[in-house]
Amino acid sequence: MRRIRTGNDINITLTFSNIESLEGKNVEVFLNSQYGPEKISGFAVLGNDISFHLPGSENTLCGSYYVTVILIEGNSQYTIDSPEAWKLVDNTEMADKQNPVFNQVENITIIL
Repeated sequence: MRRIRTGNDINITLTFSNIESLEGKNVEVFLNSQYGPEKISGFAVLGNDISFHLPGSENTLCGSYYVTVILIEGNSQYTIDSPEAWKLVDNTEMADKQNPVFNQVENITIIL
């Protein structure tokens, strides 16, 4: 699990290995932590990938984070959770990148 300093921008990409394409499907994405779920509204779907951006100004609460994706097809609903993918920490010394480069966005890819 990656440790990322609070206040840093994060780009998340979820790749689904067992789905041909999510394009045109009814998909909901949630960011989960000890503080509860938060629905993500600004995500993009390309093939079997879902991507979204978390601005540093919103990454203020320390703790572990994971993502839930819900696929709704007709009257059926399928839910899948990522493993804990990153942990926000409140000090640079606790982060994985201890010599950060300014203006560098953290990129996380999760394969489901």
